[in-house]
Order: sequence, then structure tokens, then C-alpha cells
Amino acid sequence: PWQGTPTAPAGDTVPPSRVARISYLSGDVSFQASGASDWSQATLNYSVTNGDRLLTTAGGRAELEVGSLAARLAEGTDVTVATLDDHFTQFGLSQGALRVSVLQLLPADSVEVDTPNGAITILTAGKYRVDVLPNDGGTFVRIDEGNAEISGPGISQQLRAPSTVKLMGPDPIQLVNVARSGPDGFDQFSADRDRRIASPASLQYVSRDMPGVADLDESGRWQADAVYGPVWYPVGVQAGWVPYRFGHWVWVEPWGWIWVDDEPWGFAPFHYGRWIHARSSWVWIPGPIVPRPYYAPALVAF
Repeated sequence: PWQGTPTAPAGDTVPPSRVARISYLSGDVSFQASGASDWSQATLNYSVTNGDRLLTTAGGRAELEVGSLAARLAEGTDVTVATLDDHFTQFGLSQGALRVSVLQLLPADSVEVDTPNGAITILTAGKYRVDVLPNDGGTFVRIDEGNAEISGPGISQQLRAPSTVKLMGPDPIQLVNVARSGPDGFDQFSADRDRRIASPASLQYVSRDMPGVADLDESGRWQADAVYGPVWYPVGVQAGWVPYRFGHWVWVEPWGWIWVDDEPWGFAPFHYGRWIHARSSWVWIPGPIVPRPYYAPALVAF
């Protein structure tokens, strides 16, 4: 099977085709699994899904990749992945700042950010920022590129870039236009991350909707194989490196045991495509490009 077509787990549950990958961590970032009461340190390359929560403290930043979408958390931010299925991505932002960069929005897909002062539905590819102030201070919504709709009790309004508004009150919600502020350090960080993922060379070989495409450019090389077609191999790994050896297994519903690799680039090659041993080294075969590759917890076949 190619690009992560897994065997469905026992029972009637059919896992979604997508997850959110923790693709960047800096400073103190905590993770709470759905239904759990305890917190742990967030882990790079972890597969995040419905009901999971991330919390950044002072100096902390994090990034989630959901296909061709990147959601970035500033310090002091509390975000829950409320819904993540094949077509709907919904974040619950209770405090702090969240930047969402959507590189591609397929016709059947929708993205939403819920706040104490209403919901922001992203209508097109673009760049968006949402800030929830503490102590019921309201919510700022800034659209740098794209279109969005603000909805909730007493309001339904579309906004186009460039625009910045403040939302107040839960019922009814009041909307006022505000002056556009200049970029801060979080905006600059997000812009740097956007440039990194804008047009990686690996898009010649894999889907835009595969998390971790930019990592392939930075950490490996592509070559043509007469039998398997384009294959990718990592560079800079230690002698004797073998896939699925350096990392750990974690139980995540609804998939069961998932692989979390130690390498910073270790997401796409472990949840899509296949590893093979060829010409005395390990290479990764992504398989044919499809609009939406299917996530698998792990693809081990040695």
C-alpha cells in the first residue's frame, strides 16, 4: 500500500485519514491527551487528534501541521484540537494567540477557530491570526491574506484581507473594526515558518497535503530508481541507522500503537509510503502522488 493506507483496527471504528503533527516546539509546551487529567511535555512528531490539548507557557511556542495547514501557538496559549476528521479542522482557542496559515483549502474542507467571543470560519487559503485576551477582554481577529466568516449569537459577517476586528461579548457578540497593528515577534516567527513550507522541492514527489514535506528537503536527497521510481534517503544519520529503531511507541486512539520518531524529520517517512533496503542502504518510497494521502500509525514491513 502507498502513502499510508493502513489496515483498519478491529471493531467498527474507522480512523480519520488525517492527524495533526507536532512539527515545532520551543520552550515549555505541555500536552494533555483527550479524556486525560494529567499533563506531559509535548513531543516533536507526536500525532495529535480529536480532543487533544496544547498549552504554552512564558517563552513557549509550538506548531501543528494538518496537511497543508500550519497552526502556530504563541507563548501563553491554550488550544484544543476540538475536531479533526477527513474534512473538518476545528481548534478551540481559550487564551493566547494562534496563527493559522492555510496553503491549500480543498473544496470539501473547512477550518474553524472557536473562541469565547464567537467562531472564525476560514473560507480560503490565507494567513490568519486570532488573539483571545485574558479576563474576558475580548478577541482580536486579523486577516493578513484570505477571507473568513465571523459567526455566533447575533452575528454573521464575512471579512476580507486586510482587516482587523475586535469581538466582545458572548451573547450577543459585538464586532468593531480596529487599527491594524505592526508585526511582533510571533508574526515574524510565523512568517519565517511560512517561507520554509511555501514551495519545497519535494512537492515534485509527494502531496502538498502530507505533513512534513519541507523536512524532506532539509534532511535528505531524492534519486530516481529504475524499479521503484523516486526514492528519498536521509543524510547525516548515524552509522547503522535503521528505520523504526530510534524512537518510541505510544498508544493513541483510535489507531492504537503509533510510532514517534526521534529524528526532527521523522514524520512523513514513517506514516506514509514504505521503507525498503536497497543498494546497502535504507530508502523511502513515497508512492504515487494523491490529493489526500492517508495517515497510518506506522508502516513496518521488513
